[in-house]
Amino acid sequence: MTGGYLQSVFLQDADGLIAGPVQLRAILDHLRKTFPWPFRVTAYARSKTVLRYRPEDLLALRQAGLSRLHIGLESGCDTVLRQVCKGASRAEHIMAGRRVRQAGIELSAYVMPGLGGRNLSERHARDSASALCAIDPEFIRLRTLAIPGGVPLAQEWLSGRFELCDSRELARELLLFLQSLDAAHGELVSDHALNLFEDLSGRLPKDLPRLRSMVEAFLVLPDERRCLYLVGRRGGVLRGLADLQDPGRQAAAAAICRKLGATPDNVEEICRLLMQRLI
Repeated sequence: MTGGYLQSVFLQDADGLIAGPVQLRAILDHLRKTFPWPFRVTAYARSKTVLRYRPEDLLALRQAGLSRLHIGLESGCDTVLRQVCKGASRAEHIMAGRRVRQAGIELSAYVMPGLGGRNLSERHARDSASALCAIDPEFIRLRTLAIPGGVPLAQEWLSGRFELCDSRELARELLLFLQSLDAAHGELVSDHALNLFEDLSGRLPKDLPRLRSMVEAFLVLPDERRCLYLVGRRGGVLRGLADLQDPGRQAAAAAICRKLGATPDNVEEICRLLMQRLI
């Protein structure tokens, strides 16, 4: 609410389009009658569900007030998508994303760094970037992999069949992803605590050199400095490398390192445990 007026509505649950075009249109019409001034209407959606809608259905929803959809691609690599049982293929993600964009609905597409593990890291980065370039969404949002217990991927990891990327491998994957995004024109947003860099945000493609340099700066950090950053980042006191220049934040990160006994040799495992608290 701003100035006493509602500014945005988020249609809840994991797939707002599952209601179907008729019921969703009725909901949108009711919202507009109840709140007769401009505001944004946003929902989560799945690519498979989008593809059940005809282009004219999506256009009608846009005209009725549906402003933006959030869709989790997670990856543009078919091997990764099958590995995690995503339920949609690369081609379906691209087709659904384009259909949303053609209807004039803003698209916020999510990709999950680290989801391919060590074995598929490079393919995951390249294929995800190329899929996003083919869709060209208004927003690309990063959500780094962390594995909760009880999901099939957790068993794969515990058995050794899936190998998590360490921080350097994750940074190299991010760099390759950024190096492959030249045809994208939206906003890259890294607004989540699980991400290696929460300040890795900018307009594509013009900000790509700056974004790539941020990741490159991490990759050349000395071991002790990298340890300090990782613990500070996973401990919630640092958002990005620039925060290491703040004496207060640096001191807070150093205090967490001392408390946890973090060293360059054990920092990856310590940070993995810290990340589990955020899932």
